[in-house]
Amino acid sequence: MGKKTAICLGAGLFLIGAFGVFLAVNSIGAPAVVKKDLETKGVITDLYADVVEHKLTGVDLSKHYQFDYEFVAEDGKTYGKTATISEAQAQGLAVGQEITVQYHSHHPSINAAKGYGVYLPVDSFVEHSPMSRIVVCSVFCLLGAILLYSGFTYKEDGDQEQITEGDFFEQPAQQQPAQQPAAANSSEVPDEQMEKLERYRQAYLANQK
Repeated sequence: MGKKTAICLGAGLFLIGAFGVFLAVNSIGAPAVVKKDLETKGVITDLYADVVEHKLTGVDLSKHYQFDYEFVAEDGKTYGKTATISEAQAQGLAVGQEITVQYHSHHPSINAAKGYGVYLPVDSFVEHSPMSRIVVCSVFCLLGAILLYSGFTYKEDGDQEQITEGDFFEQPAQQQPAQQPAAANSSEVPDEQMEKLERYRQAYLANQK
């Protein structure tokens, strides 16, 4: 995963999690919404056969029937949906015919024509508590923060430091040859030796006399 991808993905997860936590916190203490299953009368607005043909031969590959219906919910708004039926059911229906519609009181767009479709009752939907949503959204925030940290601290290939053999093995410092003391000048004779030689010379001259 590249640096930019990690930053973008991390920012997205963090924002989604933070927004979810905000909504969950605001829902704490809010009045509970009454949720129940309702029934009302609806009207068939269209009835037709949906045929799928082969593009080359024109032979019918599949054929099923559908009808569109509308109904007015408890909130006064009109909702509609399409139901898929068999050929036998289609023969007993007509446009303008009344049918029974089941729907959710708090969400009328979740509905079905009774006897012609699958209806999921209100009790089949699991309602998560605000605390559980806060925990889940907090996990999103944590994952986003980890990706953001990884993205900002990630080094591209060009940013990697070049490591050479010298970084692992320290080169020993070259030892400078010890400076040899300057050789004493053989012509220079210490004073003590000069005095000693002078005494020998004086003694030799005295013996000659």
